[in-house]
Amino acid sequence: MITLILVEGEFRLELLMEQFVNNPMRDSQLISPIDGQQFSSQQIRELYATESLTQDEFVILEFYGVSRIIKEGTIQMSFQGLKRLTSLHQAKLTKAINRLVEKGLLIKADAGYKLTKPGIEVFSRLYQTFNLRNQILPKKLYTHVANGQVQGLNLTYEDYEKIADSLVGKWFGRFRFTSKIEYEDAIELGWITTNGSISATLIMGPDNNLRLSISASIYDESQTELQILINHVSQSIESIIDAPTIFNSLQVFENHQEISTEINDAVVAYAG
Repeated sequence: MITLILVEGEFRLELLMEQFVNNPMRDSQLISPIDGQQFSSQQIRELYATESLTQDEFVILEFYGVSRIIKEGTIQMSFQGLKRLTSLHQAKLTKAINRLVEKGLLIKADAGYKLTKPGIEVFSRLYQTFNLRNQILPKKLYTHVANGQVQGLNLTYEDYEKIADSLVGKWFGRFRFTSKIEYEDAIELGWITTNGSISATLIMGPDNNLRLSISASIYDESQTELQILINHVSQSIESIIDAPTIFNSLQVFENHQEISTEINDAVVAYAG
C-alpha cells in the first residue's frame, strides 16, 4: 500500500507494507509513465518558469515519483531502465539526465541514477502543481510469485549487498536490468523485457527470504519466464555465497486476486 502524506508542507512518500505481504500490483513495473505530450503549451511555460525544467526532465522525475519509495538514495534507476520505462528517445533521455545531474537533482550511483534531497523537494512541488500521473497496468495482469530461502547460512545485509552487486546490470535472456531499491533489511532488484511486456522483481531478505515475481499480461509468458529466471538467479546466488536456494511455494495472481497456490519443490525448487 502506498500512502502520500503531506506534513508541514513537505511531501513524503512512505511505503506501508509488511515484508513479503502478497501484493502483486506493487511488484509490477508495467506502468505507463507520464507522456510529455500531455502538457499544454501553458503548462510547459509554467514548468520552465517555476522550476527551470523541460517536459522531458519532468517525465524522468515523475517516473521516480511513481516508484515505490522516494527516500533519498533508496531507489536507483539504470540508464537503460529509464530508457525502457519512460520510452524517451536515447538522445532526449541523455540530455535530460545530464541537465538533472547538473542541477543537482540526480546523482550517479553504483546501480544507476538516484534522487538527491533537492531532487525530492522539486518532485514534491511538481506532484502538487503538475499532477499528471498516469499509472496504467494491463487490464489483466498475471503475476507469478515464487517464495523461497537461501539454505545453510544466516545471511546478513552485507551478504544481500554482495549478491545484489553481482546482479546489478545483469541481463537474463530477454530481461534487462532496471533498478535497485534498498530497504532497511532487504534489497529489491528489477528487470523488464526488451519489448517492455514482462517485468520481474527480486526481493532478498530479511531472514534469508527470497521473493521472485514475474508480471505479464499473458498468463503463459509469466509462467514460463518465472522458471527461467529462478534458475538464473539461484545459480548467481550460489556462485557468490556458495549456498543453495530453494523456492518452495508458488502463488499466481490475476490483478490483486490470487487464483492458484502451489507448494511443490519439483516445480519451483533449485538446490544448486
